[in-house]
Amino acid sequence: MININLLPSDLRPKRKLFILVRFHLFLYFILGFILSIHIILFIMILFKNFQYSMLNRKWQMSKNELEQLEAWKKENEKMKDEFKLVERIYQQRVVIYPKLKALSKNIVDGIWYKHLKIKSKGLLLEGSIVAQEGQHMSVFRTFCDRLKGDNDFFKDLLSFEIGPLKTRRLSNNEILDFIIEAKLK
Repeated sequence: MININLLPSDLRPKRKLFILVRFHLFLYFILGFILSIHIILFIMILFKNFQYSMLNRKWQMSKNELEQLEAWKKENEKMKDEFKLVERIYQQRVVIYPKLKALSKNIVDGIWYKHLKIKSKGLLLEGSIVAQEGQHMSVFRTFCDRLKGDNDFFKDLLSFEIGPLKTRRLSNNEILDFIIEAKLK
């Protein structure tokens, strides 16, 4: 069957054009969809860049605060170390006052002190005893026993040593010179 269409070409039905129009609509729809996705992505990128710049600014501020905190922390550690050093020195110190008080409290009649040298690691006491003949050693022993019995005197001492004892004569009296050395902790 042959179909003959005698109508002018502008009045003829355009079947193929309709398919082409549908194709163009579909193409416009896809292009519009792709364009809208690009616009949405562009807006999202702008928003993310804004967020990034805000977070970067906050980070810089936090970084400065962190540096200040680290500096404060180092200073605090230094102060803590200095405090521990002072505390250790305070605990290692030796108070001389109780030792001097013990020396004055335990003195026996006939003893006098000539020199008392206080050094960083020790105490050196030079003195003399004037007593009746033959009583020098008993007076000296009594003095040493009193010192050894005094806890305030022996509290910070490592050792208590008696140096050379020398006897000399001055007019009619005998004098016993002694040296006592005490080592501090």
